[in-house]
Amino acid sequence: MENKSSVNPILKTFSEPLSKLHVMGLTLLLAVVIVFGAWVEYRGALANKRFTDFDAYLRAAWSVRTGGQMYGVTDDRGRHYVCPPPLAILLTPLADPPQGEDRRGYLPYQASVAIWYIITMALGAAGVGIFSRAVEDPFRNLTAGRGRRFSLRWWALRCAPVLVLLPAIGRCQVRGQVGLMVVFFLCCTVAAILRGKRFRAGLWLSAAICIQEMPVVLLAFPLWRRDRRMICGSAAGLLAGLVLAPLMVLGPHNAAATYKSYCERLAVAGGWSAERGTGSSRAAEQLGGIANTDSNSFMVVLHNIGHPRRTGRPSAPGPGTRAAHWALAAAMLAVTLAASGWKRQGRGGKVDATVSEVSFFCALIPLMLAANPVFHPHYVSMALPLVMVLIVILWERYSYGHIPALWKAVFWFAAISHLATSIDRGPFLYLRDFGLVLLSTLTLWAATLLAIRQTRLVPFVSETPLPRPPQVHIDKVAVVLPAFNESQVIGRAVGEAVGFAERNPAFHFLFVDDGSTDGTMEVMKRALEGCEAPNVSCAGYASNRGKGHAIRTGFEMMEADAYCYMDADMAYSTDYLRVIKQKLESADIVIGSRSLHARILKEAHTMRAVLGVSFNWIVTSLLNLPFRDTQAGLKGFRREAARRLFGRSGLSGFSFDAEVLFVARKCGYWVEEFEAYAGGGHEYSKGRRVLSMSLAMLRDLVHIKWRNFKGQYEP
Repeated sequence: MENKSSVNPILKTFSEPLSKLHVMGLTLLLAVVIVFGAWVEYRGALANKRFTDFDAYLRAAWSVRTGGQMYGVTDDRGRHYVCPPPLAILLTPLADPPQGEDRRGYLPYQASVAIWYIITMALGAAGVGIFSRAVEDPFRNLTAGRGRRFSLRWWALRCAPVLVLLPAIGRCQVRGQVGLMVVFFLCCTVAAILRGKRFRAGLWLSAAICIQEMPVVLLAFPLWRRDRRMICGSAAGLLAGLVLAPLMVLGPHNAAATYKSYCERLAVAGGWSAERGTGSSRAAEQLGGIANTDSNSFMVVLHNIGHPRRTGRPSAPGPGTRAAHWALAAAMLAVTLAASGWKRQGRGGKVDATVSEVSFFCALIPLMLAANPVFHPHYVSMALPLVMVLIVILWERYSYGHIPALWKAVFWFAAISHLATSIDRGPFLYLRDFGLVLLSTLTLWAATLLAIRQTRLVPFVSETPLPRPPQVHIDKVAVVLPAFNESQVIGRAVGEAVGFAERNPAFHFLFVDDGSTDGTMEVMKRALEGCEAPNVSCAGYASNRGKGHAIRTGFEMMEADAYCYMDADMAYSTDYLRVIKQKLESADIVIGSRSLHARILKEAHTMRAVLGVSFNWIVTSLLNLPFRDTQAGLKGFRREAARRLFGRSGLSGFSFDAEVLFVARKCGYWVEEFEAYAGGGHEYSKGRRVLSMSLAMLRDLVHIKWRNFKGQYEP
């Protein structure tokens, strides 16, 4: 009783609903977002001068539409475009021509600013949601309720990191920067890592690099882990975004000239170009006016410390300061790699998908910021995934609502440093010059490394987080075979079932006719006449109700220790039933997974196989299912699992399998896969219906998502 009383208060806070005060706080946060958006619109588009970097983006987009050089044009303040070419290409619908140019066919600048604010805020919110869902998925079924939708913890995970970095996010948005767009791509990268989708993680990371080159530092993660899949995904994404897209949009000649200017810009920013001392406008934008910027990189802070007086401070750092900058960045990288450890991939090419691994990835974000020679404080908005994963680690270690004060001080320091350095007057200028933002960023970095070393690893999708169910003995197994218009093959199938049942009396077969119109029921009855097999029978009903309804009907008519269903055409050997029975003694659910590659190369109809692979990918992506094959008609359930799952399922079509597996994941059942071979006879004349069936499946997936949103699948 003592242990129970000590745990219950903590468990309650996990699933506690929002109070009126919390609702008022969320409403106030939404109001702040709207009011701040109005201020961004005024400051960026309605004031006498355009106080935003977004103007340079749209001017570069205009050059893309007119065939000019995006790095040669400037905005109304004389500033150049400084991001990679793909961003300008993406923004061509919002392009803004210079004064005096023909504006026909262009959106008003005020509309472009508003659209950009809405897009970036929506992307930031979507990224936070995607990250949160990836973290919550393994815990949705625990009694603590950590994954319960709209609970206090659910909202805290999405709002607390945003509040910590709210000043940095505000700085980013008021300047019209791409920080929240990069946050979206980084959050998608983290979610893909947690779900074991390494190639997809590489694609998302490459998308971030194509928008803002700073995330290229994060490639150290797959390189250090020797993660071939993520490296290949990054390479494919970079090839598509940085090479193929500019070639297609700009043409070979213009693309080559664009990248020449882009490389010159990078050389100036890195301090490797002689242009920095020439007084050119581009050099002044990058490093020439370093004494008058809010940059907080190692280079700038060391330069300011070496020249503390603002009056008379040299405008550019010396060679020693540049060397010290890169030396500190290299040391920071070495410490991060050492803290993460040197791990090898497994034989199957998989690497860990744990919070520890994600922490290592996020620990490279402060390095990405501090190592950049031009580190504006608003870049810290890109550290949102780092704050989120750090909060998750602390909640798992100390429980939600019980984080020690020292860790809370880390987050307060990050927020206050941005508030203090945003004041451009008096002593606050020295706080900015001497690296307060850099210090708070390094504090977040050190805290993450400490969490990696001290926090117990938390397993995720690739390592099943739920305990294996207890061992049980199974005597009787009920096998349901739904049939619809199977008259050509059902006679042979009944014969196979009778033969197997005679050799294995523990298995009881029930063929369920799902309202067939071709005489399937009559063929089944004739096949069973004269057979001395009491454990094989048939049933049916008049109208076609779908595969799921037929299976539920069969399960209701039978009593057994375990239930299986398989395709009535016997595409799978009945010998697999013995495998399922054996595996169900140590698992809640057992599913067969077809060798999709073999089906494409051998007996399957090509179009049907390709559509099957595509649909399975869509199912696993939308429903976050870690299974290789959700649609194989060969599955087994323990009695308790079958009754619970089929009572909650609502679909009756071919998406019935996906819904059952989705609910099984939410209920916390242990699902085990095994390889099964589907014979070529499975691909008979229904191939022409595959397209319409696929569209119906997509409709059903939307239905599953909607029912889940309404909480109808909650345990």
